Amino acid sequence: MPPAEIPAAPNLIRASGPGLAAAARAWLLEALHAGRGRLVGLAVGSSTLPLYGDLPADDPAWTERTIVPVDELMPPPADPDQRFASRLRRALPAALAARVDDLSADPATLETRIEEQGLAAVLLGLGPDGHVAFNQPGSRAADGVRIVALAPANLARLGGVAPAALALTIGLGTIMRAERVAIIAAGPGKQAALLRLLEGPAGDDVPVSHLRRHPSLTVIMGETCA
Repeated sequence: MPPAEIPAAPNLIRASGPGLAAAARAWLLEALHAGRGRLVGLAVGSSTLPLYGDLPADDPAWTERTIVPVDELMPPPADPDQRFASRLRRALPAALAARVDDLSADPATLETRIEEQGLAAVLLGLGPDGHVAFNQPGSRAADGVRIVALAPANLARLGGVAPAALALTIGLGTIMRAERVAIIAAGPGKQAALLRLLEGPAGDDVPVSHLRRHPSLTVIMGETCA
């Protein structure tokens, strides 16, 4: 990018312990109160699921909103509790769990739904290889909703999900159309990917680096990534 096109640094919030969940909660409610879209995309990962339990289900920001996981495993795991929609429902308060929709298995159908209903907010985790959702290394900035093969290391971290070896994922290009985006950067081994996001350069080898161009990006950084 020419120097004049380099976007401003994302909003950076440092938090630790219970403060991480509080920061994520405050960001999400602010985004929903300000946003117009009807969909809320939430990541289903070890750094994000623990943040959802105290979300206030009675806040009016949730009115007419639907929650969707940013990925879903394919084919479905033999254990239905391992599906990402199921994991997300267990992590949320009961009233919000009822707002979780299963993702359509057809990428075009989901892309059309997002286009029509709008993404008010997307909250993402960050993988050690720089992936967000399952936009793994090699993903392009313009990618839409699609089905991807899971890298062996990423598949191994998911536990007992056989026969799943693929995932439907919301692509970087679709995420860029969300009104607001937050990335939770917490846990070991993620400093290099975080640095690429914060300082560049953007490149397909570290997919999260492409999101630096989002006009309303917040990074919530845990102490292990400081």
